[in-house]
Amino acid sequence: MNSFERLKIFSGLQKPGMLNWIPGLELGIRAVRSIRRNGLKSFIQNSVVFRLRLYMCKMKLFISCGIDIYLPFDTQWPDKNLFLPLKPVSSSGRQGKPSVCLVTYNMSAGGAERQVAGLACALKKLGYDVRVRVLRLDGESGHYLPYLRAHGVDISVPKMPSFSDIKFMKQQGVDISLIKHLPAEIRIDAIALTAEMLRRPVDVVHCYLDGCCCYGGFAALLSGIPMIRLSWRNAKPTNFGFFADWMPHLYKFLLQFSHIKVECNSFAGALDYTKWLGLPSEKVEVMPNGVDPVWFYSSNEKSGAALRETIGVAPGAPLVVSVGRLVPQKRHLDLPDILLALREKIPLASLVHIGDGPLKDDLQTRITAAGLDGSSGNNWTDKAIILLGRRRNVFDYLLCSEVFLLTSSHEGMPNVVMEAMLAGLPVVATRAGGVPDLVEDGVHGYLHDVGDITGMARSLERLLKDPVLRKRMGNAGRERILSGFTVHNLTDRLTRAYAAQCSAGRQ
Repeated sequence: MNSFERLKIFSGLQKPGMLNWIPGLELGIRAVRSIRRNGLKSFIQNSVVFRLRLYMCKMKLFISCGIDIYLPFDTQWPDKNLFLPLKPVSSSGRQGKPSVCLVTYNMSAGGAERQVAGLACALKKLGYDVRVRVLRLDGESGHYLPYLRAHGVDISVPKMPSFSDIKFMKQQGVDISLIKHLPAEIRIDAIALTAEMLRRPVDVVHCYLDGCCCYGGFAALLSGIPMIRLSWRNAKPTNFGFFADWMPHLYKFLLQFSHIKVECNSFAGALDYTKWLGLPSEKVEVMPNGVDPVWFYSSNEKSGAALRETIGVAPGAPLVVSVGRLVPQKRHLDLPDILLALREKIPLASLVHIGDGPLKDDLQTRITAAGLDGSSGNNWTDKAIILLGRRRNVFDYLLCSEVFLLTSSHEGMPNVVMEAMLAGLPVVATRAGGVPDLVEDGVHGYLHDVGDITGMARSLERLLKDPVLRKRMGNAGRERILSGFTVHNLTDRLTRAYAAQCSAGRQ
């Protein structure tokens, strides 16, 4: 029994919402989770030490500028001219290779982070001056850090501004009081990034994910960066728990500037954002994701049969694989129902899921209740759904499976679908976000409405019973990814976009 489980038992909290009954208990459980994931040293650095530094930074701003960092968010937008003029494009930018700063939250194992890491390394190979700036790099937040460093990419967390940084910002003509037009929770991050970009200017600031688009875009405005790109990675944020009321206000202000361009990785996502913000459809450029085939190869010396045996899959059992973080938008709680329906036709069918998340216990409860966890005996066929948690060698499990399954209600352009297609697997998925941009129904797999349990089970049955069909669809999917959705395709699209924006900025 681990410390988190003991804490829950001690508190008697087994029902949702009960964490609010004991003051401070939820905070304590979060602390335990953080220590378990990243270690005690990381926890101290990112809680105690960080908060002390944050407090000192706020004091510096108040002493140097008389700015109260807790001032209310001011939505009475200032004159646009206060953010002008822009810095000139550098000589390398004029020659077609602008310097680029990619901004995101961290370098964890998420889809957006993989795109940033792949793009940064590809730009570096092409001779671009590229850097990556994030808010965290410790523990799980540094998953892609070794990969970036191996390719010589400059990556770091901007330091909290010192007295000299604040003085330098004022000397550069930056009106720090404009920070009141940001919500308090992202002001320090924006000031820290502004200070760095003033000391080390770039031609392009390219921000990924909504919160980073907001604080990074505003910091780039304050710094006079001549080209700013905001990258949306999914459906509009109102669909998710991280949404904040200030986001649409800030976006509408940022998008008044002609040198700020926006992109989304799927047509469905672009349409969702344009409707939400009341933008013309041509305002958002669709920039599909790209995968690097070099990342994906079998790292396991075991054969597919041996690997299946190590995880408890019966020899010869038809195997479906699912990959993703266990969160509500992925609808993994549908998996037991799909497997039960599939097993009415194929009794030996099994499913392996790779990924972790807050719904793990709920999913395991459903699996047990459905009799799909092997608890009824030692028969191989009892264990129909296997939860593997996080695994680094995901591609090995794709290669030893027959079909890939995605049940999401919301997606951007899912990397896991692209990786499954690259592995030669046919895909059974919902029509979520950018999935139809990748999978043509009846060609690379089958698409269904969200929650169509019976339909997905039927499509899995058809593919598992027909190896010729599986192979044809799998080969077609692999060819589709290699021909249009690699990191090289992405880099080519973006370098042309950078060049066009650079050319427009000189006019």
